[in-house]
Amino acid sequence: MKVAIIGTGVGIRTHLAGLNLLPKVEVVGVVGSTKERAAQHLRAHGYDKDLAASFDDVMAKSPDIVCLTTPVCCRDEYWERLAHEQCYILAEKPVCGDDLSLPYFDAVKDRCMVDFQLRGLEQFQIVAKMINEGTLGDICSIDLFERTAALRADSLPSWMTTPDLGGGQRMAMGSHLLDLAVFLLGGNYSSVHEFQCSAETRRGSWRGTIPKGQRLSDECFDCSFVMNQARVAIRTTSISRATRSLEFRVEGTEGAAEFCYRNGSGTLRLFHENGSEVLYTDQDASAVYTQPSYPLDNSVFRVAYNRYFASVCEWVEGKDSSIPASLSDGLANARLLQKK
Repeated sequence: MKVAIIGTGVGIRTHLAGLNLLPKVEVVGVVGSTKERAAQHLRAHGYDKDLAASFDDVMAKSPDIVCLTTPVCCRDEYWERLAHEQCYILAEKPVCGDDLSLPYFDAVKDRCMVDFQLRGLEQFQIVAKMINEGTLGDICSIDLFERTAALRADSLPSWMTTPDLGGGQRMAMGSHLLDLAVFLLGGNYSSVHEFQCSAETRRGSWRGTIPKGQRLSDECFDCSFVMNQARVAIRTTSISRATRSLEFRVEGTEGAAEFCYRNGSGTLRLFHENGSEVLYTDQDASAVYTQPSYPLDNSVFRVAYNRYFASVCEWVEGKDSSIPASLSDGLANARLLQKK
């Protein structure tokens, strides 16, 4: 299976690291923001830097799958050019209403899979299962926080001032937290309302101010909304020298779930009237499930890249026509955050 990647940074890194684990997959080319930048990513993951190439050179190698990970606002030319190719497309950083309105999108929709960029976070699936089963009662609030070196909070200032354009025109990074929050509450973006956001960067600010104690060299993004009577608050900061972390807390009328992941290890805890218990720990990428009543289901959530991409390959080979992330299944949720 020949695979090409079109992206700017984190999307390229994610796919290169994952594809290394799949011996039957051959990376035939990478199109980056610049050829030099793509070559850096290739070298960092043990690939030949000469695989960095232009779109035309990569497509000349007839890839079976093209992983399209560029921000939505930068995709127009790629949709148009891919409409004239025969490859399958894995589109990340979700397809939105703007994509769907393009005249050439119809030409690719039957061979396009939409990935909501949920990157291997098993603990979110466990919490979603608890929510669905009523373990936490009615959900009152969800708080998500991420500290990452990959945030680009200034990439789409137009969306900050015109949220009615839809969530597909969000910033390049931090958006997956919003997808995760909505996933926990059932995955129906049409239920999102009272949406507010702000961003502060070295290059400008939109709808917000720097929080007390925040350095001017840091970048941050905040958003909040109400969904299914639950309050959701998301905060992403970019601090290059600090510890990378992901934290969330889900509170309900019958209990709470709390997760903290830092430097490759994390623990998921459930708090209820009888005390607390550890449901999941992850130490140095080795997961230990202490509560077998919450098994993972790969048909619902991406739990490991190699299994995830293997399912993509099966879809391309025609072995499975019911991939949950396919366009036909994901289309209803693809019109993100349309203003009511």
